[in-house]
Amino acid sequence: MAVRNRHKDPATLTALKGFIREADKVREQTGMTYNDIVRICAERGWRGLKAEWILKDQGQPTAPEAQDDLDAIAKQWRQQLEEMRAADGREPGQFKDL
Repeated sequence: MAVRNRHKDPATLTALKGFIREADKVREQTGMTYNDIVRICAERGWRGLKAEWILKDQGQPTAPEAQDDLDAIAKQWRQQLEEMRAADGREPGQFKDL
């Protein structure tokens, strides 16, 4: 609260809900307590919180890395689908837009 006041950002209910939402993400992946999370934010002078800021420091995967994993899975599924369709007598590459 003091950090937000120092930056002339009011402590609104919306800001608090956003902080809790992001803190929950950190807790789920790291097991940190709310006190630990608030302490880190205060020490760094953050007015708010994005889970990826702490997760990155903790060596946890963040959204871009998770997206890379999803892209790899999607690519694998597309290849398997092409193989299945080729086995049905369809021309390879016929479904590249999938």
